[in-house]
Amino acid sequence: MKRIIKILLIGICFTLTTGCSHYSELNELGIIESIGIDYQEETYKIGINLIDAKIENDESDEKRVYLEASGSSIDEVFTNLYLKTNKKLDLAHIKVLVGTKDFFASDLTSPIHFFLTTKEVRPNFAVLYLKDATIKEVLEKELENDSMYDLVLRNEQEYGITSLLTFEELAKNRMENISEFVLPVIKVENEKLELDSYAYSLSKEKEEFLTKDQAKLYNLLTNKTNHYTLNSPCLVERFTTMIMDSAYTTFSNDLHQFKVSITGNLKIQNNPCHLDKNDLLNTYQQALSKDIKEFLTFQQENNIDLIKIKDYIRRNDYSYYQKNKDNLLSQLDFTVSVNLSLIFKEG
Repeated sequence: MKRIIKILLIGICFTLTTGCSHYSELNELGIIESIGIDYQEETYKIGINLIDAKIENDESDEKRVYLEASGSSIDEVFTNLYLKTNKKLDLAHIKVLVGTKDFFASDLTSPIHFFLTTKEVRPNFAVLYLKDATIKEVLEKELENDSMYDLVLRNEQEYGITSLLTFEELAKNRMENISEFVLPVIKVENEKLELDSYAYSLSKEKEEFLTKDQAKLYNLLTNKTNHYTLNSPCLVERFTTMIMDSAYTTFSNDLHQFKVSITGNLKIQNNPCHLDKNDLLNTYQQALSKDIKEFLTFQQENNIDLIKIKDYIRRNDYSYYQKNKDNLLSQLDFTVSVNLSLIFKEG
């Protein structure tokens, strides 16, 4: 970790206009890794994980600390944080922003303006929704464990339960008045940080969460992941494992007929019962089609459009959209096509 932080500090040094003679300028910086925001009664409460580091004679000495402050505006909070550390707060290396339900349910105009217009901020940091924990609990857990950003990337690549959502994407959704969007969820489970599906339909009064299976389908339908796993029982306590990769999803519509098409490769990773490979392929395609149809119907029955069906129809069939936009979802008939190429590995 010290080597990583040293490399980070030296990298920052090259970006400073005055250079870093004897690292004196670097030693005056407090580098923010992660930030958490709550908003209640017109007051922002912000916690940060800060790298408080020094380099002297090519040796680094650093500590990672948690700080928090409150204020009526984001600017005021950062002023108060500065007074607590007496270091120039470096906002250029934020990796994660964690927000509470009250923060995300509020008018985000002020935070969006701050993070998009502050010159040093790079708004490509990950955004996470905080569930069943406080800002302080989650950020202090990060100090004990891996970074939340690394957790997001690892989860996206290995499990497909959540995917990276950047602040820039969140801001774009809000500025385009897209009310139905999903936020990857983080919580503390067994004293460790854990990513847990998505939150949606947020307000001060309620919050809704996708199941983990629904989250995987959401990622598949929005091309945020290209793999999907199915375990099918063949004997007592024995399962055939089938994994789809190189998956790609497309939409099409003909008036009220809305079609989802998925292509990809299917790998038979484990086949303890030595089932016929073509039967397995058909089983997987039918099971996935059924799951997708149920997820689409779930959105239709609850009048939520998480995969942006209405936006697709608006862009591709504007005339039909204009005539039916007030109750568009309820009029659609869904069909699902899954066409996979089989890669068979006997196991």
